Amino acid sequence: MSSDNLNSPVVSDQQRLLRSAKSSVPPSTTPLSSEEFNRVISAMRKTQNATLAQCKALSLSFNKKFCELQASVDSLASQIVDVRADNTSLRNELSTLNNRIGVIESDVGKLPSSSGDNIPQLLQELSEREKCSFNAIVHGLIESSATIPTERLSDDLQHLSESILPLAMSLPSDVKMIRLGRTIGKNPRPLKVIFSSKITSQQFIKDFVTGMRSRTTTDPPLLVSVVRDRTLMERQQVRQVYADLEQRRKNGENNIVVRHFNGVPSIVQANKDFQLNHTTHRHVTLAKN
Repeated sequence: MSSDNLNSPVVSDQQRLLRSAKSSVPPSTTPLSSEEFNRVISAMRKTQNATLAQCKALSLSFNKKFCELQASVDSLASQIVDVRADNTSLRNELSTLNNRIGVIESDVGKLPSSSGDNIPQLLQELSEREKCSFNAIVHGLIESSATIPTERLSDDLQHLSESILPLAMSLPSDVKMIRLGRTIGKNPRPLKVIFSSKITSQQFIKDFVTGMRSRTTTDPPLLVSVVRDRTLMERQQVRQVYADLEQRRKNGENNIVVRHFNGVPSIVQANKDFQLNHTTHRHVTLAKN
């Protein structure tokens, strides 16, 4: 047997077992018989096999625990992603809410103070804005020539559905429609579309704006526009902003435009490459009404 084999852990253990076996019997000058030697080797093999089985069992147990731990880590990582998404959504909603509160506070400051108490007007404005949040206003949609109200509504529904078809949009089946104002000349009256929920109304307007922005100059022109419904106070605010815009342009400011941020109109500096095309001009004109 080589010196390397004598130094290995297995050989060392075997030697210790042999020494232990020798020490357990009375000292004898006679060497071990082959039968005794084989019995000692057999005992050592049983011990090694038992130890190996225990090691395998421990390894399987550790692997199972590791797989469970890995699954728990993966589940926790997925939950963290969901929490981050919810946190981002809540921040966006909070930002929108803060903007709306700012607009309401600004409008409250413009209410007449002679009454001494503006709370009823504020509550009425909040109620009106809540109602308007269910609606969308469509401009430029051709009016029906039918005299029966049900036929006119059916024609409006068909014309609107056909108008938004190029934008890959469709109308819910439970919408209601009302023409606003009186007919003046050949211009079609605005059409108020009433949805069953605020979310549906906002999504419809958002999809329309997104679809319009994605159109190219080679696409056929779309003669209708869609804006959110506004209260009387909001419409007055929009008219005032555009009146201020015209006055400032008359005073020599040409590089200014009206931009809407979260539905609130503001006069801002135009971009260097900003140009009013037909669609933008039409949308701005309709926003005054």
